[in-house]
Amino acid sequence: MSLAEILQELPRLTREDRALLADRLAETGDPLAGGTVAEAWKTEARRRLAELDSGRVLAIPGDAALAQVRRQLGE
Repeated sequence: MSLAEILQELPRLTREDRALLADRLAETGDPLAGGTVAEAWKTEARRRLAELDSGRVLAIPGDAALAQVRRQLGE
């Protein structure tokens, strides 16, 4: 498929398929940038885990975090 054909098909994809496509595209990385998205997320995950382990940040349950975001967004 050409890029033009792919772009033409995008509106027909489900939300989930578009998210999967975006994830796959991100995973291909940019060889000129010297890394991949997965490697960047691994580094970020290690940094966040170290913050949790050190006590610099406190974890909250996911449902509480979503409720907080929704309150802030006025939803």
